[in-house]
Amino acid sequence: MKNSLLIAIVSALISMLCSPCSGANNEFRGAWLSTVESIDWPKVKILLGKIEKEDGTLESERERKERIARQRDSQQLQLQNLLYGLKKAGCNNVMFQVVSNSDALYPSKILQWAPTLTDTPGTAPGYDPLALAVKTAHSLGMKIHAWINPLRIGKVEMARRSDNICYTKKHLVQQHQGKLYWDPGQPEVRQYLKELVTEILTNYDVDGIHIDDYFYPSGLRGSGKQAEKKGRQKVWNDEHLYKKYGSGKSLDEWREGNINAVVRELYNAVKAARPDALFGVSPAGRLVNTRNLYADPVQWAQEGTIDYLIPQIYWPHGHKIADFKKVLDSWNGLLKDVPVIIGLAAYRFGQQGFESLDEYLLQVQECRTAPYNVIGHCWFTTHDIITEQFTEYLLNNIYQSDEIVKKPKP
Repeated sequence: MKNSLLIAIVSALISMLCSPCSGANNEFRGAWLSTVESIDWPKVKILLGKIEKEDGTLESERERKERIARQRDSQQLQLQNLLYGLKKAGCNNVMFQVVSNSDALYPSKILQWAPTLTDTPGTAPGYDPLALAVKTAHSLGMKIHAWINPLRIGKVEMARRSDNICYTKKHLVQQHQGKLYWDPGQPEVRQYLKELVTEILTNYDVDGIHIDDYFYPSGLRGSGKQAEKKGRQKVWNDEHLYKKYGSGKSLDEWREGNINAVVRELYNAVKAARPDALFGVSPAGRLVNTRNLYADPVQWAQEGTIDYLIPQIYWPHGHKIADFKKVLDSWNGLLKDVPVIIGLAAYRFGQQGFESLDEYLLQVQECRTAPYNVIGHCWFTTHDIITEQFTEYLLNNIYQSDEIVKKPKP
């Protein structure tokens, strides 16, 4: 009876993840649409102030408004074209990055507007990018997941308004190697994250919330020197929090527990806001790498606090340390009953090991025949696969048939 119930739950999760999808087995064919530093979008910034014309004079107020309208239209058209490009390339899911550096691509009551949209920190672009993306993706029959970076705030020198949340709640912030982070050891940080995902899910018809692998910074684990300065560099100092909340655990155990709590509380917040919405995480491709960030996907799977996992296996076959097939196989048996989607490195096309698109064909084929619950793949990042060359290859070699047949489990 227990096994039957488990199978039913997993089948329901796979159906929620993949339908409506092309492919006989509802294969997840996704892509990350990255907005941090305008990796994919937006490529045009709305300049709100008056600019100098070619003749050296400033534009008039009418000219300024007309130009802003053109730039706004250009931003929206580019976003729609990216989604159209994904659909044309054969994708059925998109991870749309709506919070990258604790800023928002929608009118948030918690965060200020992302600085990639206009030339003025925290200023609205005159439309709602997330609403546009949801409407466009759903009109194309695609699912859209709101992708957030929960703990990353960005470089110290980033332009921000003086009333930015990272300044008004600076007691929750750590500075490390020139960047700012929310400290997951602070219970108030987890409350902020719950409010953030609740805000998104109660205002937008997204299909789920997705987070990636920005947890604790790399290099902290096991050092025992988190409070020591290195020259002028400020390093992670959570000794006071550890003394307050450690409860007899080692420092590493306590920090790992903090990340488990972030994942657990995000999952619970998603289900409380919208029981039909999904919550998933994309950790580093090698378990040892993600554990170095105090993240433990195996624990999340055991606790039932993720609906799916997307390990980023960004290496080619033949890699000395991280051969694709060996890393793919290493997840076998670790995430029982949790649907797995494999993150693929489209951005590395042309680099060593990825000289030919045939490498991606082999990787997808191995995903499809993996002896565990791999239900598809996700490309990083969007602009890399919507090129004419990549799209043509996908349609002719990888997505040319809907008859996707999984290898029977042994």
